[in-house]
Amino acid sequence: PVSNKSKTIKSPKPDHPSFKNMISNAIESLNDKSGSSKLAILKYIQDNYTLKDTAPAHVKRTIIRMLDEGELQHAGKSHGTARGASGSFKLSSKKEKPRESLKPASPSKEVDEPVAQKASGTPKPSKSVVPKSVSKRGRPKKPIVKRA
Repeated sequence: PVSNKSKTIKSPKPDHPSFKNMISNAIESLNDKSGSSKLAILKYIQDNYTLKDTAPAHVKRTIIRMLDEGELQHAGKSHGTARGASGSFKLSSKKEKPRESLKPASPSKEVDEPVAQKASGTPKPSKSVVPKSVSKRGRPKKPIVKRA
C-alpha cells in the first residue's frame, strides 16, 4: 500500500546571522553619536549580507521587537516622540524595563487614609435645587400655563 503522507520539505538554513544580531552589529559598526536610523541599519545589512527582498519588513519587525524587549532604545531627538520603528536607535547600555505598550494603562488607585470628619453635631441643610430658566439653545423657556 502507498501512503498518502506528503513529505515536508525543510527550507535551507539561511547563510546569514539572525536579524537581531545583524541589527546589533550594524548599530555598533555605524557608531553614530545620535543613533542609527532604520534606513542606515537596513543599508548596512544589505551591503554586508545576502538577503531576500523581504529584508526591510524583517528589519522593521525585529527593531520593534527589540524595542519591546528593551535591547534597543530610541536615541537623539526622537527619544521622547518616536513610536515603533521610526527615529534613531541605540543599543541599550543595560537591560532596561521593556517599553510600555501603546495602549493607555488603567490608572492605579492609591488608597489614602480617610480624612477625619468634623465633629459638628448639626448636619448642613441641603441646597434646594432651582430649575434653570434657560433652555439648551440659549432661549428663555416659556412659562407653563396651567388651564383649569
